Amino acid sequence: MFGGLNFNATLSDVAEITMGQSPAGSSYNEEGTGIIFYQGRGEFGWRFPKRRLYTTEPKRLACEGDVLMSVRAPVGDLNVAFENCCIGRGLAAIHSETPSFALYLMRFLKPQLEAYNGEGTVFGSINGKALKSLEVALPSHNEVMQFESFAAPIDALIRSNENETRKLNNLRNYLLPKLMSGEIDVSKVDLTQLTNNHLPARGHNVPNCYWKEPLWKPSLIVFCRRCRTCLIRHSSNIWPKYSESRCCQLRKHQRRRIC
Repeated sequence: MFGGLNFNATLSDVAEITMGQSPAGSSYNEEGTGIIFYQGRGEFGWRFPKRRLYTTEPKRLACEGDVLMSVRAPVGDLNVAFENCCIGRGLAAIHSETPSFALYLMRFLKPQLEAYNGEGTVFGSINGKALKSLEVALPSHNEVMQFESFAAPIDALIRSNENETRKLNNLRNYLLPKLMSGEIDVSKVDLTQLTNNHLPARGHNVPNCYWKEPLWKPSLIVFCRRCRTCLIRHSSNIWPKYSESRCCQLRKHQRRRIC
């Protein structure tokens, strides 16, 4: 989209850069007191960092949606701030009015940042002055906004999926101990009456290609409540994955005829 551009600006012309500063160690906690704190790339995930530490004495802050870049060992690893957070000396926050453009611009600059991994006496690093003066190829304002209008909805969807995943993880962590201890009893729940979006629309864990006449008849289905798998009687000619035994092949649970 921006092919053929030469370096015509610096990173500071595109975004506001904040170098991290670690707060006092005595302010760290894992109980959720204060603001989320990211020390370095150790908390980085596939796109968003993982919450681990909090601090009650934040020094340098990053805003939700800012690009977080590792500035020490190695230089150039990227994540996106999922929420407002405090950043330590291992990170820099790159804030822009066009956050999607800033993210993919930083990915494009990865080869230039790799050069800093060979500098330093012990490990690679980059300081604020060098980061701010990093040369970039800056398109016109209209081209930047056109790219932002294309990429921003995609990034918003990624964020929405991540938010849903985190909520489901929290729900699992809350419910699983109660289920394991028996505090919540689900033994009387009829699983055959529950809607399960992960199963085929026909209602059974059976490939749709087998819902055909004359081989397929509902009266031939036998269902395992616990494994949620099906058995087809005389299935050797139809679906050899399952046999005609009375028990589920996966965990030997008793099957129950449902049709």
